[in-house]
Amino acid sequence: MDVPPDLLAFLAVLCRGLFLTTEAFVIGGTGFLLALADPCSDRLGPAGPAIIERCGRWLFAGSAALLAVAGGNVLLGILNVQTSLDLTFDQSVGAEFVSWSLLSMAGGLITLVSSGRRIFRAPLAMGILAILAGSIMTSHANARIEERTFFVIADALHQTGAGLWLGGIPFLLMALLEVSERAHRVLVGSRYSAIATAAVGGLAVGALMMSIGYTGSVAAAIGTAYGAMMGGKLMLLSVLLMFGLLNNLCIRAAGAGGDASMLRLRRFAEAEIGIGIAVLFAAATLATQPPSIDQMIDRATVATWTEIVERQTPRFPRLTSPPIEDISIPTDSSLAAEGTAADREWSEFNHNWAGLFVAFIGLLALADRSGKVPLARHWPLAFLLMAFMLFVRSDPESWPSGPIPFFERLRDPEVMQHRLVTLVVALFGLFEWAVRTDRLKAGWARYCFPLLCAVGGALLLTHNHTLTDIKQRFLIEMTHIPMGVLGILAAWFRWLEIRGDAKAARLCGWLWPACFIVIGVLLVLYREA
Repeated sequence: MDVPPDLLAFLAVLCRGLFLTTEAFVIGGTGFLLALADPCSDRLGPAGPAIIERCGRWLFAGSAALLAVAGGNVLLGILNVQTSLDLTFDQSVGAEFVSWSLLSMAGGLITLVSSGRRIFRAPLAMGILAILAGSIMTSHANARIEERTFFVIADALHQTGAGLWLGGIPFLLMALLEVSERAHRVLVGSRYSAIATAAVGGLAVGALMMSIGYTGSVAAAIGTAYGAMMGGKLMLLSVLLMFGLLNNLCIRAAGAGGDASMLRLRRFAEAEIGIGIAVLFAAATLATQPPSIDQMIDRATVATWTEIVERQTPRFPRLTSPPIEDISIPTDSSLAAEGTAADREWSEFNHNWAGLFVAFIGLLALADRSGKVPLARHWPLAFLLMAFMLFVRSDPESWPSGPIPFFERLRDPEVMQHRLVTLVVALFGLFEWAVRTDRLKAGWARYCFPLLCAVGGALLLTHNHTLTDIKQRFLIEMTHIPMGVLGILAAWFRWLEIRGDAKAARLCGWLWPACFIVIGVLLVLYREA
């Protein structure tokens, strides 16, 4: 099968992100059953068995999803090896990653057959160990030649902590649906809080070990794509910790008789789940980047602090476009042409004008929020204008601007990601306008905007350019990470505006447009030289 390696790499990131998500769900569900639902069942009265049954069903579903995703990972890996190394299928199957991936699948199968109405503690624990072992041994940790044990321990702490904390949140929500008495809700919440606190400790220790081991120096951390992505992941984790602290306060308030605190806890937990998934996809992207310490071997590929500051120094945006005749056209429809000055100017024009659109949208949303500008409620229509501009200009080599057929250029992952972003922008503009003007009154329609915004933010985090100059690629991509983080935060602030209590909704209603304005400013300041 003739599939471009860059496209395979992009699909591998998405598949790895899905695997880490299902892995966390299965680890979190197993930990919740073994450390909370089963030991506390008798103290929860009739709700105890109901919690075990509900969580067991979802653990079964999560294990099935893990099996499917792990299988897809294996097939993608084999296809990647065949394409890049020109090996046969039989030769590719013998690769080490296949054996470790099959171990994860075996662990998923064990948890699948061990979950249900009854809890089988030993098989569930064995299944989790197998899943973790397979995942760790297909990560950077097993690829280290020196100090491999150190990195394996660090990764084990990190993945286990993330699974117990983030993967346990959906099961906390399920349990809270089954209990009606305040004392029982406080018991479930406080017990989970203790589990999550220990998990965060393990995650933090593992993260610190990997940060030191994989970066090696401050210069490597700030001058490489691995370090920049690690910084983006840290920003999202900091927000998650803030939500975790707020939930802990909600549990204490509920124990003192605050019924509204349990509603707030559930809504904050929903946002935690969404941001947590984004963190796991950021981790999947990290797995595709060479560790900073390895990149330091070739210092020419590492950006210096001076180069970063020079690139980020604000300048007047590019508001005029070069003629399309000056744009270089690739000879192969699946590849990008080598960039010229006109290509860079074309890209800067697109980004700068997109930034003006996004900042304008944020300002209109704030005006709408104030209630003093009735026409401002039509602000989502600006997304449609921006999507049209991106559709026409994002890839000048292909239809409708260039000679290469539209679908042929989708073989280039950078082009495909730009087209996906354009589609997402158009969809959430259309849906949000229909919701704001009462043309679409279905309850689910309100959630299209935050969910599609979260998808757009995740695409920015996984976005890559097909430049051969590693340093220049990093200097371009380093602006995408904060925009991706802000897009994800905007999505879940909007979610809380819709579903949160009055106080949270009011605050978040001002926060998400502010995120859009900052994204717009970053795009206006974007440049490639």
